[in-house]
Amino acid sequence: MRDFMALISRPDKAGLQYLVADSTDHENYQLSNVPITPDGDHDENDAALERLIPVDFGPALDFFDSVLLGHGELGGLSPVRWRLGHDGWHEATTWPPPGARELCQY
Repeated sequence: MRDFMALISRPDKAGLQYLVADSTDHENYQLSNVPITPDGDHDENDAALERLIPVDFGPALDFFDSVLLGHGELGGLSPVRWRLGHDGWHEATTWPPPGARELCQY
């Protein structure tokens, strides 16, 4: 986040930044799939891993194809996307999103 915030503060880099924050752990288990069943455990079940790959990596690969290879358009892609636990995906043009407020400081 520190890098993202620093880059969006630079006029020459701000328009090139995209942020995606998802509700997964470091093993790519989605919070929405908890509790993980044997059928959905991609660490133990090859079919579950095959289902995970396009879901987790497809959007990133599409983004890289558009940006690095010049395929497709980014015009419809929101610069900020995040998923809250069981509340689904949200989009905004900036981070923090409009209307957000800090609840506590650490």
